Formats: sequence, C-alpha cells, structure tokens
Amino acid sequence: MSYLLLVRADPAGPAPDTAFRLHGPADATTLRDGGRTITDGPFADLAEPVIAAEVIVAEGLDGAIQAVTAHPPVAEGVVELRALLDEEDDAPATQPAPTGRRYLLLHALPAERPATRAPTKSLPEWLADPRVQASVLAGARLEETSDDTAASVRIHDGETTVARGDAAELTDAIAGYDLIAAEHLDDAIAIARPHPTLGFGVIEIRPLVWT
Repeated sequence: MSYLLLVRADPAGPAPDTAFRLHGPADATTLRDGGRTITDGPFADLAEPVIAAEVIVAEGLDGAIQAVTAHPPVAEGVVELRALLDEEDDAPATQPAPTGRRYLLLHALPAERPATRAPTKSLPEWLADPRVQASVLAGARLEETSDDTAASVRIHDGETTVARGDAAELTDAIAGYDLIAAEHLDDAIAIARPHPTLGFGVIEIRPLVWT
C-alpha cells in the first residue's frame, strides 16, 4: 500500500532525507473561498511546519512505521504517515514533460463541511483540463484518518515514539496532494484555482527545493 510521508520539523534544521524537500512556510501561498482569496503563508500555523514529503510503499501501516523508525528522515521532528486512496481517476490522463518549477499542492478540508460550496470544477473536469494534464506529475487523495490509516512518528534525542490516528488538531486536515510543474507561482495558482477542493477547503502551494 502507498503512504504519503509528511515531515514536520524546524525549517532551519538540517535538510531532511526525502524525495521532496519544500521551501519553508514563509514561501507558502494558500488559496481559499473557491480560489478568490489568496494569502501568503501556510494554511495552518504549526510549531513544526511541513518541510518535506515523499510517497512510500509498505506492507500496511505497521510496515510504513517500521520503515520510518528504521531510517528517520530527520534527526528531530515528526513524520506523519497517511494512507493513499487507490483511485485511478485521481491521476492525470497524460504525463507532462518535466519542465518548469515543481510545486506541491497540499489539499486540506474542514472537519465539518459547510452547507454551501464555492463553484469549482468536478475532479474529472479538472483532470481533463489540458493545462492540468500538461502540469500534474502525480497526485492522490488520502484515506480518512484512523488508527489503521494514519500515524505519526516523533524523533527526539535519537529515540522514536509512535502515535496512531490524527497527528495534529487542525481545523482543516490534509486530505490529498498534487505535484505539479509550473513556470512560476502565478501559473501554479491558475492550475490550482479550479480544483474541487476549493469548493469548501483550502490548497496550500509550496515550491520544492532543487539540489
């Protein structure tokens, strides 16, 4: 099974050992209200912000926890593990050429859905958009958090502790991600703005660090 690994740690600390290193929360951009409201900064002010991400494959949640505890990606911090929904329609129909800067879109939804939602495209309509098909490199929705689908591994002073279920008490919880290629932030915003998440949730856009 596949799991999204989110590293939360001090952005000023050593670089994490993950596939996707993110620029710090100061470089985040958040879209709300159907994409009409754009603010600087992350969607949630966390003491330990998300600084990196990776998708791993493991034999169940216990296997994912074992992989992280055996090779922690950071010396100090928290690693969230979230199971991915296995849905083929979450992937773009075509793969884009690897050009442009990389951005991670973190989708977050409120625990209680509002009675009305802002107008957006449906997910199939968004995925069928030629601009999206030319930009989205990967993406998935996440399983609802439970003791069987989510866990957090805290690394401190060389020791690891594991907690199952929700990793943080947030008004909006991360519900999915997309990795996209865009020439600049304005392009990334234009790609994200019609996404159905923005009907009642938020999308945080974070540029990746390239080495």
